[in-house]
Amino acid sequence: MHDGIQLTLILERCRLVFVAKGAEGFNLVRSIGRNLLQTATDALAWTTARFDLQYQFAAATGQ
Repeated sequence: MHDGIQLTLILERCRLVFVAKGAEGFNLVRSIGRNLLQTATDALAWTTARFDLQYQFAAATGQ
């Protein structure tokens, strides 16, 4: 999944939690926001690793 799309989905989840929980959801959304940068970094690392594995597979199989 493209990193921008994944980031958008995370932000949408935050919005839905806030709407569903109202004031109670504020601390949860703030906590999610705090972890957002790390999550985005992890997503980028996963995307890079996935493309690297695809490249290695293609090189090994001649595809």
